[in-house]
Amino acid sequence: MTLKSIKSKNDFENAIKRFDELFNSAEPNTPEGDEFVLLSELIEDYELINVVLERKNQEEISVDLADL
Repeated sequence: MTLKSIKSKNDFENAIKRFDELFNSAEPNTPEGDEFVLLSELIEDYELINVVLERKNQEEISVDLADL
């Protein structure tokens, strides 16, 4: 298991793929389980820094439910 920080969208996509691979097979207290936990933390950190900030920087979209 070699993990590195997620610095790009490509790194993020690769981390998500590996996370999905481990989702149903990783057992607690195993190398795969540890990798799963660390990946989830790295993914969460990347999302908080990049995805959430990206959404905050977008203009607010206003929808009137009466128009729907």
